[in-house]
Amino acid sequence: GIENNTPGSAYLDFNNEQLFLISSRGLVAYSDNFDVDETVKFNVVSNNIRTFINEKQFSKNKWYSIKDLTIIDDSIYISYTKELKPDCWNTSVLVSKIDLKNLEFKELFSPDYCIKKKNEENSFNAHQSGGRIVNYDNKNIILSIGEYRSRYKAQEDDNVFGKIILINKSSGKYKIISKGHRNPQGLLYDKKNDFIVSSEHGPSGGDEINLNLNPSTKISNYGWPISSYGEHYPKMAPKYVYIKAPLYKSHSKYGFIEPIKYFVPSIGISQILKVKDGFGDFNNQNYFFSSLGYKDRLNALSIHQIVFNKKYDKIIYEDKIKINHRIRDIIYAPKEKIIIGYLEKKGSL
Repeated sequence: GIENNTPGSAYLDFNNEQLFLISSRGLVAYSDNFDVDETVKFNVVSNNIRTFINEKQFSKNKWYSIKDLTIIDDSIYISYTKELKPDCWNTSVLVSKIDLKNLEFKELFSPDYCIKKKNEENSFNAHQSGGRIVNYDNKNIILSIGEYRSRYKAQEDDNVFGKIILINKSSGKYKIISKGHRNPQGLLYDKKNDFIVSSEHGPSGGDEINLNLNPSTKISNYGWPISSYGEHYPKMAPKYVYIKAPLYKSHSKYGFIEPIKYFVPSIGISQILKVKDGFGDFNNQNYFFSSLGYKDRLNALSIHQIVFNKKYDKIIYEDKIKINHRIRDIIYAPKEKIIIGYLEKKGSL
């Protein structure tokens, strides 16, 4: 798995009533018999993912892996850590039409630059790769990309690291939607309200929930690594890092957008789900956020419920459902108004 060796990490999505799963190492399977009262049986689908990422990369570190799966209009999009050059990495996207016998992936998006394991900051971590994919419209998807702990790149406009970007489904061309991100692990485009919700891993503390209320009009800036409510990990950030990455405890004071919510200590915040109309109260402003944190953290290992006011500038209600397992992905099941999640340590739905 991405964090633990067993049983492993996985991502989920539905195509009509078929539940698809992809492991962090590229095993793809689907189930025709998803039922909350029955054991879910999966059928493995052959694919060519190992043409792009395989044992060569996996053996270097468990960081290097598949990062998400999203199904849009009978096509499967996956993100992964690509070794563009020896020990130089980026976050790229593959796409394949759904074929239950064989999935033939091709590269949709891959920047022509990468972050070296040995770089000028003397710091590298492919945990911080982002990789969430969501649909935007008929022509575009949205992808989150982390900064691989090359912190300063999140504020630079000549690269995609530490950014959320819009990618054309046909050409692979992209444009930056927002910057100043550390490691966006959750992503949702609220089509009804035309804004983006993202969740982000902070350093030591400082996980964030961010709202981009103007995704099509300007590049929004969320402040990393200048502003954060967390701190650099002890012994991992020499004093000179604080010159360019001071982690001020205000965003707005320095011209950045404040998170609508932050967590200290961190909860390992991950994927986001908007509550469907007719499911519970606060129909149009009700969201769930999963978490990957640890048992000794008070609010971790839970699904968090957050309700915004109608202006989306304030949280008016919070709750959480304690799960006691790392939850990397959550989705709706069709027909039934329930949520299913992948429990990473247990390896179950």
